Amino acid sequence: MFVLLIISPAILLLNSQGVQRSLWRSFVEPRLTNIGLSSEFQGFIYEFPNSIEFNPLLFYTEFDTLVTSEKIELAELSFSKGWRLTSFESLGLEINVPAVRMFISKQEAKTSSQGFRLSINELRVPNLKLMGDTLLSEFQLNCGGLQYDGKLTVDSIDLKAQWDTIPFLFSGQQIGYGEAFMSGLFKLDVL
Repeated sequence: MFVLLIISPAILLLNSQGVQRSLWRSFVEPRLTNIGLSSEFQGFIYEFPNSIEFNPLLFYTEFDTLVTSEKIELAELSFSKGWRLTSFESLGLEINVPAVRMFISKQEAKTSSQGFRLSINELRVPNLKLMGDTLLSEFQLNCGGLQYDGKLTVDSIDLKAQWDTIPFLFSGQQIGYGEAFMSGLFKLDVL
């Protein structure tokens, strides 16, 4: 009963737009500003104990919009020697490829990703649009067992897309990617 009296108000508080905006301004925006990013934050839905569904979200620099999303869902988010997610799902995700490339190249010159760790059991992006100079403009991505700890490993990946006028399905198993290597089993089918 005591736990219920504490948890219920905390959940209501975390789902309050005013509290969310205050938390975003206090903890997220300063870190974004440090790397030259700004955002348009429209709140989220918190689900006990550790899942968050972000409303439409936009990240941009002073020159370009980098990423927009209708919805981002982070299920069972935790931090213990790195970030862990049971699943990540995004709907209506659009990425401005040239702007993101330019932003990443500027960041690589001044920061290091050492010590950053991420683990996602299941990654689902049912509709991703790439903006800019690219022949691969829209695709679906499903990924299992994604790990980043200085190098990227993926247990399985399915990428369904269309390159120019050619629809295809790329599948991979036990993929490893680092600065000096890439490994795994890959399959490409033209549909």
